[in-house]
Amino acid sequence: MDLYHALQSLVDQIPSGRVVTCAGLARALGDPRAAPVVRRWADAHGLEQVVDDTVGHVDVFTSFNTDFPLEELRREQRALRRRVVLKDDCGPVETVAGVDVAYAGDLAYGAYVEMNAEGETLRFDRVSMAVRFPYIPTYLAYREGPVLERLLRGRRPSLVMVDGNGVLHPRGCGLACHLGVTHDLPVIGVAKSLLCGEVRDGGGIYMEGELVGMAVGEDRPVYVSPGHRVTVDTAAEVTRSWQRHRIPEPLRRAHILATRTKNENAL
Repeated sequence: MDLYHALQSLVDQIPSGRVVTCAGLARALGDPRAAPVVRRWADAHGLEQVVDDTVGHVDVFTSFNTDFPLEELRREQRALRRRVVLKDDCGPVETVAGVDVAYAGDLAYGAYVEMNAEGETLRFDRVSMAVRFPYIPTYLAYREGPVLERLLRGRRPSLVMVDGNGVLHPRGCGLACHLGVTHDLPVIGVAKSLLCGEVRDGGGIYMEGELVGMAVGEDRPVYVSPGHRVTVDTAAEVTRSWQRHRIPEPLRRAHILATRTKNENAL
């Protein structure tokens, strides 16, 4: 989805002499959490008719013709969640791939690194492409998904690790779920910060009384959750087995490769 195009189409509806608030545009997109993105985008384009609040403005426009695109994406996530398999269906884990994305503005640099049980890199790949969807919490799949889907096309590792969440997500469908269902691959999400849920004694992460992930590590844990075809226990066990550092090794190497690719192209 090109969310910037959707945003521009809303701005084009503002009558001459009227203003609109960032919150109003975010609501027209379908989620108030998009307001910071609206502010940055408006500043980058010098749009003086987009204001932060209504104080001092009597001609605030709110009558947008909109299909609420973010609301539609939430419905899509809920539908996709019903297709997620939370059983171990990965067989022996002989190879593990990590995928990650680095950004330079709206250019994305994705990396794929596949390793065997001996810690050897078997294969790697890189892609770059423009992205037309900003970072908005809980919608990461629509920003990074197109990049990572290109990297995973035709790949069949035993399991994939992604920098993001699986079912540890307000709608139970994070980036790892999107990729797993789309490619029918066992995928786990490894997040550096806790998006939602409650971490209890023993490291289990619960949402509405259901175990959905594990905090793995002592001082600075990562937050691990299944995306597709694995259980919480297996996701945590595999993550621990690959932790030479805080970030499990296939994912750490993918991050390094993505960052290096971005920096090389910035020269």
